[in-house]
Amino acid sequence: MNVDHHPIHPTLDTNNQWPDEEVLHRYRLIAMDANDAILFAQADGRITDANQAAVRIYGYEKRELVGMNLTGLQANQAAHEHAFSDRQADLPGTLFETWHRRKDGGCFPAEVSLTRGSTDPQQVMLVARDITERKMIERAAIHKEKLAVLDRLADGLAEALHGPITDILNRSEQLLNDYGEAPLGQEQLIESLLKIQRCGWQCNEIARALKTYVTGCCGRKQPEDLNEILRDTLILVEHHLTARPQIHMVVEYAPGLPAVYCDATQIKQAILNLIVNARDAVFEGGAILVRTGYAEPEKRVLLDVQDSGCGIPLELQSRVFDPFFSTKPDGMGLGLSTTLGIIQEHRGEITLDSQPHQGTLFRIHLRPSLA
Repeated sequence: MNVDHHPIHPTLDTNNQWPDEEVLHRYRLIAMDANDAILFAQADGRITDANQAAVRIYGYEKRELVGMNLTGLQANQAAHEHAFSDRQADLPGTLFETWHRRKDGGCFPAEVSLTRGSTDPQQVMLVARDITERKMIERAAIHKEKLAVLDRLADGLAEALHGPITDILNRSEQLLNDYGEAPLGQEQLIESLLKIQRCGWQCNEIARALKTYVTGCCGRKQPEDLNEILRDTLILVEHHLTARPQIHMVVEYAPGLPAVYCDATQIKQAILNLIVNARDAVFEGGAILVRTGYAEPEKRVLLDVQDSGCGIPLELQSRVFDPFFSTKPDGMGLGLSTTLGIIQEHRGEITLDSQPHQGTLFRIHLRPSLA
């Protein structure tokens, strides 16, 4: 294989010596034949070298790539300028997901790792993998989980819509009957019309939240208010919970939270999964607490879902996020594994604290959006 005048660069060994020619040749062959794009760049992001996979994936000639800035490969250049500087602090070996852009303007999801040179801290190696197929599989799994959640919440949603629709029908019928018997007073008419309006808006909010949840676009992230995401999510589930008088539901919103850079549709999915999981764990007279917060030392935006159920046995806690593992007889075992995948994709964490007969706390840790 011919290697052009921009060779892929090896690093010095632990004795600060260049590898011998055979090792160098082997290194070049591996780098040039790799399926993942490999790009070398200076600390400011200027590309100094690229392998053939980078040429194939991004659609640029190698001579075009050399001299470009890494930000030019990002679908959202402004976001990448933040992300690139953010990852510098996390080097070496940082792995994250983002969106990259080809020369023809097409975008694709990429899994990217950044590594700083062991002997030259000013040199960075970026390895990028096109994960379009993986994302299609993940979205199919998330959609399946959405349908499963909606199936479990169907009764509550029907009841949530039934109440205001019944009020609209009753008020409308009453107005028609009263109008036929005697002229209506202005105060009585306004009161009835306002009631119909409130019920209509309530139905509209439920329908809007349901449509956003089912058809919301996955994969695109932007700064979002976690409190607003939670409010939107609770529209779908709150009536289902409060309609069961044996369950006490408490929601607490922390004021002044920084925005989180996220896909709101996916975060709603994660919250719904945790709330439904808590509902299934709570006995008669139990409680569910959902709250947002901020951890100052770690600089993380938090969301807690805590129940007063029976808790998770210690020997099972390491398995609760495994796909298809469930302690419920009719459980699919996808809810918590889907939630974990969503949070990890957002470079966040989810922690579990559970004691037998004392309930369970799931806590989501999300990074605030960069200013």
